[in-house]
Amino acid sequence: MIRSMDKNKASGNMVRSVKWVFVERIIQVAVALIVNTFLARYLGAERFGDLQGSLSTVAIFASVALLCSAEVIAPLYSKDQKLHQQLFEKAFVLRIWLALISIAGCILFCLYTGQPLTLILAFLIAGIIFQEPFNVYGLFFQTEGRQDIFSRIRIAGVVTKLLIVIGLVAMGAQSQYFGTPYLVEALLVAALLAIRFHKVKHLLWKMPEPELIRQLISSGVVFGSGIIAMVVMQKLDRMTLQHYGMRAELGVYSAAVQIAENWFYFSVLVVQALAARHIYQKNEQESRNTILRLCQFLFLITLGVAVCGLFLSTPVMTFLYGQEFVASGRYLEKLLFVAIMVFLDGILTTKILKDQQGLHFSMKWILALCCSFTYVMITHFFSWPLDPTLIPTFGYGFAMMYSIIYFMVKK
Repeated sequence: MIRSMDKNKASGNMVRSVKWVFVERIIQVAVALIVNTFLARYLGAERFGDLQGSLSTVAIFASVALLCSAEVIAPLYSKDQKLHQQLFEKAFVLRIWLALISIAGCILFCLYTGQPLTLILAFLIAGIIFQEPFNVYGLFFQTEGRQDIFSRIRIAGVVTKLLIVIGLVAMGAQSQYFGTPYLVEALLVAALLAIRFHKVKHLLWKMPEPELIRQLISSGVVFGSGIIAMVVMQKLDRMTLQHYGMRAELGVYSAAVQIAENWFYFSVLVVQALAARHIYQKNEQESRNTILRLCQFLFLITLGVAVCGLFLSTPVMTFLYGQEFVASGRYLEKLLFVAIMVFLDGILTTKILKDQQGLHFSMKWILALCCSFTYVMITHFFSWPLDPTLIPTFGYGFAMMYSIIYFMVKK
């Protein structure tokens, strides 16, 4: 009887967690669309491109903190909670160190490449210290089955960002101040997470032992390096346009990417909603059959969306962003076909994760990044025209093929 009650309670917690992930993602997607529409119309293509280029630069360096990733912390804590009862406090300190390394790397990169250290970029760089380190507290609530706390706090953050953007636009603020909403969002989320965590654990940080540092980093390198490579590949298109000084083109392309990435997010939602119950908890044959059925279903859905995009992309982008962003429609048409590979790879990757093959996961994304970067180098050396949509096409295309081969070989 008691076991049955515990089982029902665990199932209820899982359902609530999935529900809150869905709610949070949908609100984030909606707010991101509104924010980017406001910013693009107000700033214009060139200044919107500057903002998106800065966001991409900071996102790449901020990912260094993922060397101490959730995929390492959560299993270690779940394995022996009594032994690692202060694991999150210690991981927080380690992520602070990694965040400081990220900030130093970002500043050195800007100085080396000649990218001006604008006020926008300074605000975004400052936000690094409040992002991944404080997300450790959010991970604690996730492992305790309280996804609702983490989601509510992040929803409060994105809504606050939206209100600040609307306020700045209403006041006619200069473009250099539009890094403020992102910094305030990071500060608010960090403060609320710290307050809630302190109520439960009464201690925010503790110096980690050298042995724990080695354990977290050595395990994190296997999986975290893959995540970093994935983030770099995802941002390489905008980084390349920024490096070549194509500001207006970057703004136009970024408008299309924002729409496409919101669609990409739904692949994450599908995996989060279905993987645990229908793939990870099933035996090998049942999970393989589920993956195949999902691939067939998602292929038809994404193909249908891509075909519709051939007719609707340009009118929709013009309606949302204005005449200055008409060319965004052509980019969006191509990116919607890239989404087919994103969705299929997302489902097929669950096989790699189910087998706990962190090395294969990292190899896949590192090689995918190499494919994208090779295309950039070829266009540079042969002076060929650069099509930024081909950068994610080669990256996600290789990632999907790697996942397909792994799925076929590892039976």
